[in-house]
Amino acid sequence: MSTSRDDRLDGYDAVQLSLTCLSGVDRKMVVPTKKLLDVVAGKEDVAFKDAGIPRDSYIFDLRSSAGTAKVDIDSLKPLPWLTHDGHRVGGVFCELTPPTVGGEISPRSVALKQVARLKDTFGLTIKSALEAEFMIFEKDGRTPFNNVDREAYGRVDNMAGKEHCILDACFSLQKAGLPIETFLSEFAAGQFEMTFRPQEGVASADTIMLMKEGLRVSLGKYDLIPTFMTIPSDHGHANGFHLNHSLWSDEGVNEFIDLNDPIQISDTARHWIAGLIYHAPCIDSSAMPHPELLHSTH
Repeated sequence: MSTSRDDRLDGYDAVQLSLTCLSGVDRKMVVPTKKLLDVVAGKEDVAFKDAGIPRDSYIFDLRSSAGTAKVDIDSLKPLPWLTHDGHRVGGVFCELTPPTVGGEISPRSVALKQVARLKDTFGLTIKSALEAEFMIFEKDGRTPFNNVDREAYGRVDNMAGKEHCILDACFSLQKAGLPIETFLSEFAAGQFEMTFRPQEGVASADTIMLMKEGLRVSLGKYDLIPTFMTIPSDHGHANGFHLNHSLWSDEGVNEFIDLNDPIQISDTARHWIAGLIYHAPCIDSSAMPHPELLHSTH
């Protein structure tokens, strides 16, 4: 049992623990820093209880939403949107401790294992960057942001009078360490897009979870509601989360590129893309290829 004190928690009055289940929804718990210090030192445990979660819930996957949590202290970041009256609040991500049978049940744990496997087996590091689209509505949940019925792609005049709301949210995300690259309006009414610089491993996934929370809280202060639903209204426009990624060697070489190839794509990239296509049905059952196509890929 460790008795060393983790000084990374110095200056924080409380820390929010986040546990992402298979449904993609976060469960959260705020603990005093003293409690978390004992957890990190191995003196205490912290658990997400299953009380109150319906057994048939479509929001939380019960099996991956409740249990004793393993805190990833390396993921600690300040959460400016939760700071109040001079108190400083941090945030960390958690995974459930593995069960005695049945294997891993936390999606973040599985992702971390795959990242480590990629590195240990193939000497490769995955880098990814996300383009996240979302829509912002007024407090009634129906009126588009700033009551603008139609957006003009890349224009800022549709934010007139409410620029401070958007900037406050962006500045909060930056203070939390999120690597924002661009922010602009999109095609649909009240639709915006935020892009991020590339990050290694699971960092991009962590960034998106923090972005969603930060935007909800920051914009909520101005009676604005962001939504990340695919198609939140009947106008037909959709929000997309575009994941761009590549594999890099220890020498800093992008292994997806082959300059001697006619279209400059390497064999590694081709195998990677084939794997994504083959395993796509596990992400979306509607994407299941015809059985003959699956057979032909072997």
